[in-house]
Amino acid sequence: MPERRVVSLHDGSQMPTVGLGTWKAEPSKVGNAVSVAIREGYRHIDCAAVYGNEGEVGQALIESMQSGVVKREEMFIVSKLWNADHQHAKVKPALERSLKLLNLDYIDLYLMHWPLAMHDDRSLNFDIHFMETWKAMEELVDCGLARHIGLSNFNQAQISEVLSSGRIHPAVLQIENHPYLTQTELVEFCLSNNIQVTAYCPLARAGFPRPDRPGNLLEHPTVCSIAAAHNATPTQVLVRFQLERGITVIPKSVTAERIKENIQVFAFSFSDEEMKSLHAINLDWRIVPNEGCREHPLFPFSL
Repeated sequence: MPERRVVSLHDGSQMPTVGLGTWKAEPSKVGNAVSVAIREGYRHIDCAAVYGNEGEVGQALIESMQSGVVKREEMFIVSKLWNADHQHAKVKPALERSLKLLNLDYIDLYLMHWPLAMHDDRSLNFDIHFMETWKAMEELVDCGLARHIGLSNFNQAQISEVLSSGRIHPAVLQIENHPYLTQTELVEFCLSNNIQVTAYCPLARAGFPRPDRPGNLLEHPTVCSIAAAHNATPTQVLVRFQLERGITVIPKSVTAERIKENIQVFAFSFSDEEMKSLHAINLDWRIVPNEGCREHPLFPFSL
């Protein structure tokens, strides 16, 4: 089986299959995490304006490039447009702020973080449709500030609207994905329409305390059994699960050993039976339900 270190996007460009997530990566730690990741072979770093740590990520990127560890063209850097910047006139300045913090001239992939808009105070904004925002993002490609644009946390109907009404094809959909939330129908829809899928929260560990939280996936008997069969860790099983499905994956860590562990997933693969057993864990359970936005007409989740 191929190693699946990269996938081809709709235009033939290549995207590394395993990246470093930076959501909830603490300031004073995230920069070192990025530096470690690059030394360990990561070439895909996932960021977002709302994470509040792009400046530290950018410092690590420029230091890694200036020291000769990596070249800019070898990196695939992702950022996301926050909900308060959906108005057409705010989109380009928002990316320019992220680029300045990241010490970059262009972004490899710019995602609309959510399909719904907010005001600066995080109250819901009902006046802006995501197609207005998408058209502004298309202009970022036209002027060279973004190599690709895509979506995050969109549902199938919303993606279909972008496909039918947009001028530029969305390159990627980033969604929560792990064995408790496999979203198979949405994944298959995207892949069949040449939209790469990226899984965030692949270990089902991030988020907030919830009374309905199921058991720790890293301790699930199925995951542990498959890990033992392949001389792998449960974490590596959960990362590899996404690669077997054709999904790119961005596990987050600020610990050097875990960062190294998370990318050592190319020496083994799963049988059809093992994949079926992992899929069977599905509970349609979200770590990030975003309940505070449920009243917005563009709220993307039905479960």
